[in-house]
Amino acid sequence: MNFNKMIEDKRMLTDFYNVFDEENLGIEEVIKREMKSYLGSQKYKQAEEGINYYNAEHDIKNRRILFKTKQGWKESSMKNYKIKSPYHKILADQKISYIAGENWELKTDEALKQILEDNYFDTDFLNNIVQEVALDATNTGDSYLHYYLEDGKLNFISYSNIEIIAIKDTKYNKNIEKLIRFYTVLDKNNEKVYKIELWDKQYTTYFEMKIINNEYIVKKDYTQELNPMPHYITYNNITNEIDEKGFGVIPFIHFKNNRSSLSDLNYIKDFIDALDITESDWSNLNENQITAAWLFKNISPLQDIDEILTGMNANGGAKIPEGVELERIDIKLNHESKVERIKDLTSKIYELGMGVNQSQLITSNISGIVLKLMYQGLDLKSDQFTKTNMQNFYKLYEIILSHINILYKKNFSLKDLAIKPVKQLIIDKKEIEEIKKLKAETMLILDSMISRQSQIEELGFDYDQEMERLDEEGIKDLGIEDGEF
Repeated sequence: MNFNKMIEDKRMLTDFYNVFDEENLGIEEVIKREMKSYLGSQKYKQAEEGINYYNAEHDIKNRRILFKTKQGWKESSMKNYKIKSPYHKILADQKISYIAGENWELKTDEALKQILEDNYFDTDFLNNIVQEVALDATNTGDSYLHYYLEDGKLNFISYSNIEIIAIKDTKYNKNIEKLIRFYTVLDKNNEKVYKIELWDKQYTTYFEMKIINNEYIVKKDYTQELNPMPHYITYNNITNEIDEKGFGVIPFIHFKNNRSSLSDLNYIKDFIDALDITESDWSNLNENQITAAWLFKNISPLQDIDEILTGMNANGGAKIPEGVELERIDIKLNHESKVERIKDLTSKIYELGMGVNQSQLITSNISGIVLKLMYQGLDLKSDQFTKTNMQNFYKLYEIILSHINILYKKNFSLKDLAIKPVKQLIIDKKEIEEIKKLKAETMLILDSMISRQSQIEELGFDYDQEMERLDEEGIKDLGIEDGEF
């Protein structure tokens, strides 16, 4: 059954398109303004860089070694290494693993838990969402979780702000009134075309945009079968009634990497670039066997040295113009200074990137205090994300519960659940067990000197909860059932 055709036929019986176009008069100009402003903004550049550096596409890839001749600048034939140090990816993955390496706890009653796990989402659902939005936000500063209905099922997909422009209210700059999602394709002439989705509280309207001679040209996308498209369509099998529905809000949840919506790369990019150059330059010196520099004396500014340099590159000898003197200056390659430079840059990347340098983990003799100190920066950075966005994770479940209540005729609310983030240390589980064992052995040795509560809490358990469990186990062991006293 072609629901789009049925909607189109229903629209043709009314003045739908004239009314819709009148209500959205001038929207093409709004799209032009927003797209032009955003594509030229520092925020968009930051988003591009965050994604590029996560994929090890660093600025150094564009570096060229040039020299000047009478004919203009020419590229050197010497080796030009472009070594990339992918610390942004290392730190981003480290952060995501720390935030969501273990499943977050979703505390709820059994009835709701059964619906969520067996009939709706698997047990990894929340963690997968956390990982997706956290990575997009880490790389670009913001993430937008889009929810939509497909075949009656609620689905979610995360977009970074590399393709999202949120148009917010002018009074508080807080509520999203319209949202643009865009991406690029190539048309039949191999020209770039921006595909644009304009979202409001009920519809998605599709446009195409081209940039020709710096002019932004926006028009409706007539390749779409139904334009505008409602958020979802309902159909009554009995009455054959079909209706266009909207969520009543823009169906995107805005997650921030931190309160300033800055990507993690923002704080370490300069140091990564410096490290890339240091590593590449050192490799170039060794590969090109540059152990000396040549000083030309009494050479005319008009002299074309291209021929001389080409000869020296090719066979180590070249014809020198009359009256010109050539002096060799030996270059001593200082390996120690290079190593110290790399150590210093790497240290600053971990420090400013608020990460854990795993090469410094001494897990064979690690203590809780040492771990806390090493994880202090990562913990703070991760908390910036989770605390800034906890309200949004509850909003996610508010949407889910609303859908479940309709499907199952229930009356669940956010009071019926609680979300608890669970952090995961980078050291592996075997090492964690060894630490727990060491702590347990220490507690036994100090048993007569430390209270039972301190021992239980030091091992990572909740004292009141453990005491309650011990009481329950004690009653059962005596063969006494609850309520017999």
